Amino acid sequence: MKIKLSIFFSILLVLVLAFTGVTPAQAITGDPVSVTGIVVSVTSGTNFVVQLPDSSLVTVTPAAGFDYTLVTVGDAIMVNGTEGIDPSTIDLIDFLVTPVEPTKQDGFYCVQSIIQQPAAAKLAARFSVDYATIQSMFCNGAGLGNIMLALATSQTTGSDPALLLEQHANGTGWGQIWQETNTIQNQNSSANSQGNGNGNSINPGNGHEKPDKPNNGKKP
Repeated sequence: MKIKLSIFFSILLVLVLAFTGVTPAQAITGDPVSVTGIVVSVTSGTNFVVQLPDSSLVTVTPAAGFDYTLVTVGDAIMVNGTEGIDPSTIDLIDFLVTPVEPTKQDGFYCVQSIIQQPAAAKLAARFSVDYATIQSMFCNGAGLGNIMLALATSQTTGSDPALLLEQHANGTGWGQIWQETNTIQNQNSSANSQGNGNGNSINPGNGHEKPDKPNNGKKP
């Protein structure tokens, strides 16, 4: 009798959950995620899309009541949130927008370092670099938004952020920079993964050692 009652209540519980739209696995939040990139589109009242240094796109969904005037296309942005059902979506928790702005070497944050530029200090903490490094980039003319993108690209590809900033300052867009750095990274990964019979993964070989300067049996 007890077994029948247990089965009955189990079935009843399943039916209640089904009719109320609740499942035992519901309300499990996504994993925390942080991304950095450029805002490429904004749909007011719905979401905005960020392009990452690897050229992929992430759709960011803010909570109801979010002020969409805070983000505009072209902004460099750092987004913290939780991963949605689709890995390419993020539910927004907070964000930091650092639009590209002109800088002056004789500005307040460049003639001293005791009082740190707030956004620059956040970037230093976020990317685990010295504040002096970011200050130097900033005071040499790079906007904080571009510095953030250079640091994020450097983490992804291993490129020198200073060289990336120089490349961008010379007129190369971030989209093109990301394509080039990812192409170089993929080529290097492919080359390093190919063996050649003599333990050398850079120059192809045939399994035999070669002298530094072959002379075909003739005297040098």
